[in-house]
Amino acid sequence: MTIHAIDSWIKRILPVFLLTAFFVTAFNAVEHIQIKNVWTVGDWLINYQGGFVRRGLFGEALLWLGNVLSIHPSYLVLGVYLLCYGMFFWFSYLLLIGQKNILPFVFLIVSPFIFLFQIHDAQGGFRKEIIIFALLAWLVYVAKTKSLRKLEFTFYFILALYPLIILTHEMLAIWLPYFVIVFLLRAKITLQRTMITAFLIAISLVAFWVSFQNPGDMLTAVKIALALSPDGSPWLGGAIRALARDMEYAQQSVAERIAENNYISFYLGTIFLVFLAFIPVRALVLQIFKNPLVLILFGISVGGTLLLAMLAHDWGRFIYIHAVSIFLLVLLVGGSVENNTKKAGLSKLRVAILAGMALAYAVVWYLPHYGLDSNNISKSYLLYQIPF
Repeated sequence: MTIHAIDSWIKRILPVFLLTAFFVTAFNAVEHIQIKNVWTVGDWLINYQGGFVRRGLFGEALLWLGNVLSIHPSYLVLGVYLLCYGMFFWFSYLLLIGQKNILPFVFLIVSPFIFLFQIHDAQGGFRKEIIIFALLAWLVYVAKTKSLRKLEFTFYFILALYPLIILTHEMLAIWLPYFVIVFLLRAKITLQRTMITAFLIAISLVAFWVSFQNPGDMLTAVKIALALSPDGSPWLGGAIRALARDMEYAQQSVAERIAENNYISFYLGTIFLVFLAFIPVRALVLQIFKNPLVLILFGISVGGTLLLAMLAHDWGRFIYIHAVSIFLLVLLVGGSVENNTKKAGLSKLRVAILAGMALAYAVVWYLPHYGLDSNNISKSYLLYQIPF
């Protein structure tokens, strides 16, 4: 069986796989809205009704729009879910079918941390990083298929928008370097481009500092919740209540998780499992990071993530965001012309073995956003997390 035939078969079933994953995601999204999930929905509803506070911009906009439309802003969150996941799935699909050799991407496609993360771990999905996925997938698609002029316009537009994204969630500043990396991989460095980019990034840094200086407190959380319902129920919990927790509490909480739940070794194991899916495309990964500036920007993002990991438990989410971002970068540099490997062939036995390995990789583990606790620590054997 030739590689060309295998690629053609994969590209025929790819839309079925992605549509199925998207519809399951949409079904889960509706459920989150119905039960008023205080984390996955509540995070989007943080607003300025208790005064200026970090993460409040998007929720304030939803609150205003909800008043205009005479509907509760939580229902508008569903539209945000569908838009962001829809953009990510759509542009990823276009980039994947644009690869002349898609076989090396199979393990990434079926992995539990690219398209299936929010299905395996619904509580970890539907968070504000899906804004990053939507915009980064769009930018990579433009960089891959459009003119340099359109890429510049799109890149500067996203950078101009990024301060608003940071005011929606300050954590997202950590992944700003990935957008710059996309631009560097396709455009030559000039003084004008450097100055424009530096100016727009500086605005994002100001937005981050402003957010950092306004962390919120319990009174702010109460006013936010009361703006969403007469008695604040059920919104005074989850992400909104978390605004009242200071850095000392956050550090202590993370330290307790590390001490009690074997956090570090567990997530080192999951990083290894994530790494396995990138082995077939390792040449493309090395191509991305051979640029010293790209390596520096990636190091800044990883360094910011390590600092964040001292204050937040969601280490699985942080790994997930980096994995998706690198996946999109790999799609950017992936070949778009025929190569000699297309003429090679695989026996039916090898095809069956590869299919079995991909299936096993997809179903016998997943990347939990919050690690293990005493209720499921017994499941952390073999591939660390067996979903049953």
